[in-house]
Amino acid sequence: MKMLVKILVYIFLFELCESFIFPRDIKNFFDAYKSPSISIETYNKLNTNEVSSFITNERYKNLPNNLYSEMVGMINKDFLYREKNSFSKLPFTILIASKDNKIIGVITIESSEIDINGKKENQPVISNLIVSSEMRRKGIAKILTIRAEKIAKKLEYTYVYLFVDIENKPALKLYKSRGYKSFGDTKKTTKIVCVNSRFGNSDCINVMMRKKI
Repeated sequence: MKMLVKILVYIFLFELCESFIFPRDIKNFFDAYKSPSISIETYNKLNTNEVSSFITNERYKNLPNNLYSEMVGMINKDFLYREKNSFSKLPFTILIASKDNKIIGVITIESSEIDINGKKENQPVISNLIVSSEMRRKGIAKILTIRAEKIAKKLEYTYVYLFVDIENKPALKLYKSRGYKSFGDTKKTTKIVCVNSRFGNSDCINVMMRKKI
C-alpha cells in the first residue's frame, strides 16, 4: 500500500513538473514489470535442430547426451512428418519468440484432420507452446498464441483448436484465460516420458479446446 501511495504522489509531481526524476525504488518497481523486448517470427530454416533442441531442453531437464540427441531427432522427425501431411491452406508453421538472438518461446500451428462430433474436419490446431523457464509470466505465451490465431483468422477459419493433457493445470489455466473452452469428449492417448534413463510412453487423457477467432 505504501508503494502505491508513493507512486501516485510521484506521478502527480511528474504531471506538475516534466523535469521531475523518479526515485530509484520507483524506477526499479516499473522496470521489474516492463515487458521484455522480444521479436516473433516464422522459423523458416530447413534444419529444425535449433527449435527441437530448445523444446528438449525445456521439456526434459538434464538428459544425458545420448538421450538428448535421441529426443532432438524424434522431434525433428515429427516436424518433418507434420510438414508433409498438413494441408496446403495452412501448412505446418513454427513461430518463435526470440530475445538477443536466442529462442525463448515456440508455438506451432497447422491445418490437421481432427474428429469433431464424429466428423473428420480439417481445422487449425496449435501445439508445442513452450516458453523458457526464465522468461515465463512475462506475457510471451499470450503473444505467441495471438500471433498463431491471427494466421488462422487471416485464412478465414472460424475456430482454432488445441489438445492439452487434463492433468496439466497451468496449461489449462493459460488457455482458459485466452478464451479457449473445452469442446467434445476427452481422449485417451500417450505421452513420451523419461524414466530410469529410458524413453517410454505414459498414458494420459487429452481434452480438446477451441476458441472462436
